[in-house]
Amino acid sequence: MPRETVQRRLRFQPVVVQVERVALGLGGVEVTGLRVRAPHGWPAPEVLAARRVLVVPDLRSVLSSTVRVSRVVIEDGYLSALRTGDGKVHVLPGLIGATAQP
Repeated sequence: MPRETVQRRLRFQPVVVQVERVALGLGGVEVTGLRVRAPHGWPAPEVLAARRVLVVPDLRSVLSSTVRVSRVVIEDGYLSALRTGDGKVHVLPGLIGATAQP
């Protein structure tokens, strides 16, 4: 497929994110009920979902100007992917760049 054709099929779309709850605690930031809705034309209703996400900072960096993440724990996670006719795999449309139209 010519490069111009592929580039025309790619476009940016807004991202709709739903979160049930965000809590800040001693163990880090906890996000529950995370859902990232898929853009129009994506073959699944969501591109990313998780029952619970815990982001734990590196405690030595918390008081500095740059906070580093020590670990990320994802419970009951789901990630949708799309393989196009040319064999490319696309994930997280709209979040990490242009989206492919199936």
